[in-house]
Amino acid sequence: MAKKVYLVYGSPLSGKTSYVNKVSTEKDIILDIDKLFESVSMCGMYNNSKYISFNVFRIRKLLFNDIKSRLGDWENAYIIGTYPKKEQREKICLELDAILIHIDTDKKECIKRLYSDSGGRDRDKWIKYIENILMIMKNNQTTQERVITRSFFIQNLPNKFRTSHRLLKINCRLFGLEKVLKHAN
Repeated sequence: MAKKVYLVYGSPLSGKTSYVNKVSTEKDIILDIDKLFESVSMCGMYNNSKYISFNVFRIRKLLFNDIKSRLGDWENAYIIGTYPKKEQREKICLELDAILIHIDTDKKECIKRLYSDSGGRDRDKWIKYIENILMIMKNNQTTQERVITRSFFIQNLPNKFRTSHRLLKINCRLFGLEKVLKHAN
């Protein structure tokens, strides 16, 4: 069975980690920078100390490279982050042969979640952060059909169907996903 990699992205407090917690198993590897900071510093998940950033990002890079090389006995890998810029997401998908999963939650709901459980976060700072990330995401969207976005690295398609990066991006609504995927494969 081939190992699958998923890039789970969305605004802060959109439900990325909750989604991964629901779908992942003990056989999966999960790469979440917030969890790495918490693990290395023991200071709380959102207290990302500048003093250990270098070390945390080295650990992230090591895990990223293990996922890229498919090292280990894991079945699925979930990389969690905001990744607001389309180019950044596509680069990671190409590099890891990953599938995009967009957790699309509106600003009102994200802020509601912040107020119901701040998790030690500075609310004013995080509201600005949520607004900023959502604005960047909105400016980087190419289609209104963003319920599910999946990217596939296609090696055997005729040239006329390939993009310059050999990435075929399929955007479709949830109810049409299987039909579109059948035609893409």
